[in-house]
Amino acid sequence: MVGVSLGLARLRTWLARQRTTQRDLARRLGIDAGQCSRMVNGRNLPKLTLAGDIERLTGGYVKASAWSMAHAGALPELPEHRGRKRRAV
Repeated sequence: MVGVSLGLARLRTWLARQRTTQRDLARRLGIDAGQCSRMVNGRNLPKLTLAGDIERLTGGYVKASAWSMAHAGALPELPEHRGRKRRAV
């Protein structure tokens, strides 16, 4: 949980510090705004390639490794999404 929730928290913090909207983030990453919203809100995990793009875009502030641990099943799911199936976007 630490890696995923930390990754989400850092992504949200980066968005706020940059005064960037989810829509702008989606555009810069080349993904759909709905996909971006689901990822930022913890409903879906980014695919590893997208996690790398996020790390590059944020200058390393949001590490791709947090998402890769979640994909590997090393981390439990977020409490607010227990029972839901997370999908990679």
